[in-house]
Amino acid sequence: MKRHRGIRRTIVALIFLGVAINPALFESLLEVAGLSPPSARLAAARLAVVTAFAGSGLFALGVTAIARQRRLHRAASAIAESLRSIPALHSPRLAVVDNIGAVLNAEIEGVRMEVVVEPLRGGRAWVRAQSPTGNPISVWPKGLAPAEEQAFRTCGDEYECFSERADSKLRELEDDLNQVFGLGEASHVVHDQSGIEVCMPNEPKGSRISRLSAATRLVAGLARVNR
Repeated sequence: MKRHRGIRRTIVALIFLGVAINPALFESLLEVAGLSPPSARLAAARLAVVTAFAGSGLFALGVTAIARQRRLHRAASAIAESLRSIPALHSPRLAVVDNIGAVLNAEIEGVRMEVVVEPLRGGRAWVRAQSPTGNPISVWPKGLAPAEEQAFRTCGDEYECFSERADSKLRELEDDLNQVFGLGEASHVVHDQSGIEVCMPNEPKGSRISRLSAATRLVAGLARVNR
């Protein structure tokens, strides 16, 4: 949500339109540059037309951008409020962040997490936690893992998990993983030295909270068993 871009475009457009309305300014500048008065008058008239077209286009773009920013901000605000429905929240902090969307920081099932949801249609949602591990894993929708993945591999009904070493404890999370990649349609789950990240679509709206709730359960489980 680039808040200031539309405002800047509108201001520049108004300047262009103001100059186009008063082409005498162009005429004076062209005369100072060395053109004869008749030539300066003709060139100023043509420049005024060009400036008017450019200003009108920028004005339309600016107004459209401002309206879009307001819609996105309203959508992000509504999403942020809806995140209160995620179960087991403790000390939640909600915010709408420019260029990002709705952001929730809270302790969920004993783990400090960040939930981020883009307000754009077709955008993404993330659940993250700063919980490093000594056994990095990556999890992908079944059949969609990158070809370069080479490690210990385990599979569920909906996912493929790759880890640096075999760990039977990850089987405890099989139901959560199947739900995140089935119901949640997650694109990936990563747990490495920087922490945990679950990425999934932000739509459909009707199932957003249930899908994010499944993701928070999985993040809490990974923080517990994959250390």
